[in-house]
Amino acid sequence: GAWGGPAAGGGIVTISIYLAETSPKASRGVMGSMEEVFINLGIFVGSLWGKLLFDVTWHGFADWQLMFLLGLVLPIVSAVAIGLGLLPESPRYLLLVGRREDAEATLALLCPREEAQEALAAPRSAEAAMPWTEIINPTDPIHRRMLYAAYVVAFAFGASGVSALISYGPGLLALTMPAETAVSVFVGLAFAKLVATAVGSLWLVWAFSRRALLLGSVATMAVASIGLTHGYFVGSAWMQIVAFAIYLVAFGCGIGPVAYLFIPEVLESTIRSKGATFAFGVIRLMATAWLAVFPLIAAGLALMGLVAANVMSCVLIFFCTPETSGVVLEGVRDIFRKKGDV
Repeated sequence: GAWGGPAAGGGIVTISIYLAETSPKASRGVMGSMEEVFINLGIFVGSLWGKLLFDVTWHGFADWQLMFLLGLVLPIVSAVAIGLGLLPESPRYLLLVGRREDAEATLALLCPREEAQEALAAPRSAEAAMPWTEIINPTDPIHRRMLYAAYVVAFAFGASGVSALISYGPGLLALTMPAETAVSVFVGLAFAKLVATAVGSLWLVWAFSRRALLLGSVATMAVASIGLTHGYFVGSAWMQIVAFAIYLVAFGCGIGPVAYLFIPEVLESTIRSKGATFAFGVIRLMATAWLAVFPLIAAGLALMGLVAANVMSCVLIFFCTPETSGVVLEGVRDIFRKKGDV
């Protein structure tokens, strides 16, 4: 509990940064967004194992102890792989700390030759990571625009309230249908979200731009939240089911996977680790706030708040987020450069 939360949060941030920094620009979209797929897959498989092992004992181990032991397998395998050096160090980190020869070797291993040369030839705004003061109150105008773009996407992800909807969704649906039916329906909706996330990560990030996916996803969620709110007030079970399905699928096809990709790739190396940590912290704080507030206020008021949050997110994404697909990480600074910037 006390260690699991920080460890999982730190892992999410580190994996997002690592995937962005080691993936070639042509496949960075798929690689970065796959993190959300595996998070959803892990939740689904964990729930499945929980059901299969319910009330099972084996060699004196209770069901919860068996679940705990199963949860140790992948972390141990991953730790051994990292310890044996099977994963290369991030070339962007190596460049940041002055290990240029090691960075060249790693880039040659991970990226096409032209892309590696482009990354090595790109000018750098600084030779060391920026302090936290630059993350919270940036003095470089380009850093400011980068960080605002990352924070806007983090805000949109957290403000979506998807964690609260998944947690309290069955109870919300149970207001318009039998509780047992509501649970069964929501299991189907959760599976639809998993499939949508896989589709979004494996196909949509190839077919559409990051910006188009973010805008389309959040705009669709805003419309679906209106339908969800209307369905609640008129007592229409079918309207709520359809709206829930559209909401979760839109999240899974767009901002769900794309946020894990966009946040680290929109920041340059000197601010990436701290900026991404701050942005993902915003996501967790907002998700926690939704989880805490949702059951304390009237359901109708919470759903109207969801509408407002998604509409605001759509406007912020439209004005603050540029397109980053197909750009080498070292070229992201040029996207945010305006006349008069150094």
